[in-house]
Amino acid sequence: MPHSNTSNTAYRAVIGIDWADAAHAVCLWDATTNATEQFILPSAPAAIGAWLKEISQRYGREPVAVALEQSRGPLMNQLAQCPHLVIFAVNPATLSRFRQAFAPSLRKSDPSDAMLLMELVRTHGHKLRAHHLLDAATRELETLVEARRSLIELRTALSNRLRQAIKDTFPQALAMVGEELFTTLATDFLQRWPSLAHLQKARPETIRRFFYGHHVRRPDVIESRLASIKGAVAVTSDEAVLAPARLLIVALSGQMKVLQASVRAFEKQIDQAFAAHPDAAIFQSLPGAGATLAPRLAAAFGQDRSRYADASALQRASGIAPVNISSGKMSRTCRRVARSLFLHQTFFEFAAKSLPFCPWAKAFFAAQRAAGKSYGCAIRALAFKWQRIIYACWKNRQPYNEAHYLAQLVRHGSAYAATL
Repeated sequence: MPHSNTSNTAYRAVIGIDWADAAHAVCLWDATTNATEQFILPSAPAAIGAWLKEISQRYGREPVAVALEQSRGPLMNQLAQCPHLVIFAVNPATLSRFRQAFAPSLRKSDPSDAMLLMELVRTHGHKLRAHHLLDAATRELETLVEARRSLIELRTALSNRLRQAIKDTFPQALAMVGEELFTTLATDFLQRWPSLAHLQKARPETIRRFFYGHHVRRPDVIESRLASIKGAVAVTSDEAVLAPARLLIVALSGQMKVLQASVRAFEKQIDQAFAAHPDAAIFQSLPGAGATLAPRLAAAFGQDRSRYADASALQRASGIAPVNISSGKMSRTCRRVARSLFLHQTFFEFAAKSLPFCPWAKAFFAAQRAAGKSYGCAIRALAFKWQRIIYACWKNRQPYNEAHYLAQLVRHGSAYAATL
């Protein structure tokens, strides 16, 4: 639970840490003595563990505030294990503007940043949100889905590089294996035949057995591919180009094979963790969520119903809620810059995936587009609406009921209810 900080005496001490790989600059303010201490703390886990033990002995179980510019990492992992610490993960942009308020020259150092972090929480802690430690099940699920997403992004980058290498010397391969170069068919094919010359030397029966072994068994498809192989013309016969290309295709397809195996391993672990999550039924009930987005939505909410005071808190944290900027006669609405990118992607992608499965979502999106909104704006507007609905389901521990929601739209005379 976040602690309230309405005065300097809310904590026995306030600590600012400017973290770094080798050592951390630390500034500690003691509420009892009103004294400030500054020192350098080695980043080795043993050194941090000894220091945390010292803090615990010094202040007992009374709350101590700690401010740093990160929300995850080895330092955060060690700090999170101390229940008496109230952690503030300060946005770097917040610290930067706080620094500029007192140092317009942009003068900066690690010790001064540690002091600024301490001062920020000591004087304005009641305006900041303390880091919320999630339950173990949600933390595991959150780590798994974010790691899987990073692997998917890596797979996309690797696919693009491999596709370009194939187009440069062996474009016929794309017709043989399809556009998804991470499939077992694609990686095995490219490992075995990384060039047109290699493929044309293979016996037709060998190629038939290969496709049969990879679940391509339609005779007309196989014969069509065999005919195209026989009549294919090479992009170039220059061995100075072909030799490096073969090595590159073998290397990239091998990496892709290993990467895809890792993605499948993560997906298996995600399925197990999500099945054990107490709120799994709520997120499984959402139209279009599927095996990928339902666990991500579960991780976005967690189990603790006090995590978000209301739906607007979630909308702001995810950056789905727009921000209004006004000055004098000028007023405009724009996208929120400070947000969790992964959280934003999760709700944006879910809103888009819900369109084929949810009649009211499709009607709402169509109305937004008809009003002149861009695709991105229309999807964000839909995500904004979905967040309020999912929040109510989550808060009440009830799965989503499409029929109930459609009845509510009709009862309230929704402008697009008549199109359903």
